[in-house]
Amino acid sequence: MMGKSTFSRVRPPSTRSWRMFPAIAAVVLALVAGLVFALVSEFGRARQEPLRLTTATQEHPFGHVFDLRATLQRLPPHAKISAPGSLILDRNLPDPAVLEVRGRYYLYSSQTGFATPPVSLTTSKGPTLFRWNRTVAALKSVPSWAETGFTWAPDVRFIDGRYVMYFNAWAEKSLYFEAAESGFSQRAQCIGVATAGGPAGPFTPVPGPPLVCQFNHHGAIDPRTFVAPDHGLYLDWKSDDNANPSYPPTHLWAQELSKNGEHFVGKRRLLMSGSRHIWNGGLVEAPDMVYADHTYWLFYSGSWFNTPGYSIGVAKCKGPLGPCRQIAAHPWLTSNSQGAGPGEESLFHNGQGWWMVYNPWSLYAHKYRSVEIAKVYFMGLPA
Repeated sequence: MMGKSTFSRVRPPSTRSWRMFPAIAAVVLALVAGLVFALVSEFGRARQEPLRLTTATQEHPFGHVFDLRATLQRLPPHAKISAPGSLILDRNLPDPAVLEVRGRYYLYSSQTGFATPPVSLTTSKGPTLFRWNRTVAALKSVPSWAETGFTWAPDVRFIDGRYVMYFNAWAEKSLYFEAAESGFSQRAQCIGVATAGGPAGPFTPVPGPPLVCQFNHHGAIDPRTFVAPDHGLYLDWKSDDNANPSYPPTHLWAQELSKNGEHFVGKRRLLMSGSRHIWNGGLVEAPDMVYADHTYWLFYSGSWFNTPGYSIGVAKCKGPLGPCRQIAAHPWLTSNSQGAGPGEESLFHNGQGWWMVYNPWSLYAHKYRSVEIAKVYFMGLPA
């Protein structure tokens, strides 16, 4: 659990503040069509104003910005624009995922080079999300079916008496190689499993073949687990269709996992696909499902990760196996004063509610993806 001093300033939006802005509230209700996601940071209520309908570039006060880059260029150096989250780790830690164990936080992140561990771990200094220790290895070696250098998107959960990690890694050439392609598109990624007795590891890959590859979709990446209200365990992931330059739309999938989390049971289901006709341009990835306000929500990233257009979207699902429908034709959170291209989101829940960690590119240098955190409120509205 987090100390009171850390999150004592976080409060849900008040009814009084909505009465002060009836016109804005009406616009917002029309835009979200039955859902209000209030996204504020730990410091946001005390030090920043929430995003408002103040310019033509801001569509609603919950983070959707069409082109904030142009607005930033016109501002004087001392001017500030409100931001939804707070910086917690100014390090290159892509694809962050947070696990809380006995009042301490464990943040797992992707490999950033051949000389770095396949999966890295950064632990908090006690019950806070704003003070961290140095980054160390959580997974030191890849499975026998994989090559090191491209191990991404770790997800860790306590399952059947031990900690289970899911990740994607570059498959050996003997498993997949497309000679007709060139560069990265000649190879493919698969999703693997590793286990450990404690959350800090070290994690050991489970022997045998990968959990899922989907070579007919050019590979599988971005695994995230989800526990349904009936305690069913599921894995969500992305088929890596866009690894081929002439990619079709990418797809997000779900399948139920066995009791020990090492195998699939049941049938694989399609959660949703990208669309070239809206903001994601046909590329959706990094799925993360949560159950809140009696509803299944699927958070995901869209567009190319190395561009300012990379953004976070939200879909509403009928169940843990979908199908899921995007709640809007525009992103939920996109480039803002914190940096360009926020994405690679992961949500977790604690005694203070729901939180989201995610990666924007550094505002000052397009060289690394720092870790931001934001509070997420779910408030259902009648249709």
